[in-house]
Amino acid sequence: MTRFDIQSLVFETIRSPSTAAARILQINLPKEWLWMALALMSVLNAMVYSVSLQLAPPLDPADGIFLPPVLRSPVLLTLFLFAALGLTVVMLHKLGRAMNGAASLYDILILITWLQVLRLALQLVMLVLSLFIPAFGALLGLVATVWGVYILAVFVNVAHRYDNTMKSAGVMVLSFLAIAVGMSVLMGLLGGFNMGEIANV
Repeated sequence: MTRFDIQSLVFETIRSPSTAAARILQINLPKEWLWMALALMSVLNAMVYSVSLQLAPPLDPADGIFLPPVLRSPVLLTLFLFAALGLTVVMLHKLGRAMNGAASLYDILILITWLQVLRLALQLVMLVLSLFIPAFGALLGLVATVWGVYILAVFVNVAHRYDNTMKSAGVMVLSFLAIAVGMSVLMGLLGGFNMGEIANV
């Protein structure tokens, strides 16, 4: 894809998610490449988040704000993000198929990977805005989160060939519940170890 193709796909994802999803699903890339791309997005998103913490550190722990070790360590955060994304791909595929969906694992993988590319770009924009116009950056983040959920619902709907987004929304809710349980267990396991030195990596 050329730079123009990527730019047009970005705007199409925002304006017409269903059309963008159809275009993305026609891209033929090796599944191994997509998993590597998802891992790379986890690394880059963790780096951007870590930089944002350095520029705007959380409040003093004495004020009652506790930041888990996994969020303070770029290494742990990368592993956590990749695990969450991998589980998202698997659950959206498995639960979608269980509800008579037709998406392959590849279909879900390439769509989630593309959304992570957009998320990285958004994180960078918000990072810059937070330095100059913090309030606008926060508002952009809120709007992007809401619209991002809608885009994901449309993507899942197109991938599974459903006839309405309500069914894909149901798949998303069930998937997020399963992911929340899985990530809570992972957070608990990480919290059970002494992360003092690792958190400073």
